[in-house]
Amino acid sequence: MSFSTYLEVQYIDGQIDVNAIEGNLTELLNEDRIHLDVLNDLRLAFGGEETMFNVAASYLSYLVERIAGLQPTVSFHARGRGEELRDVWVREFEGGKAVFSEGSFL
Repeated sequence: MSFSTYLEVQYIDGQIDVNAIEGNLTELLNEDRIHLDVLNDLRLAFGGEETMFNVAASYLSYLVERIAGLQPTVSFHARGRGEELRDVWVREFEGGKAVFSEGSFL
C-alpha cells in the first residue's frame, strides 16, 4: 500500500467548497491525528488540481467519502493513484454516497 497518493477530482454537478466544510474537516483530521497540511491539499484537489497527499491511499479514499457526505448536493468522480502501479482506485459520488467504487487493486 502506498503512502504518497495522488488525487484527481472531476465534477459532474456542482463543486465541493472546502472552505464551507473546513470546521468539519479540521475536526476529522484532528481526531484521526492527521496533519492539517492535508486540508490545504484538499483545497487544491477539490479546486481542480491533481494533488499529492502524504497519507495512505485507503485513508484518502475514506476522507473523500466523508467529504462527499458533507456536501451531498455535489456529484463528482475521484481517482487516487499511489506509488505502486496497482494502487489505483476510483469512486463516483452522488447524493453524498459512493455509487461506483473500484480498487485499490493491491
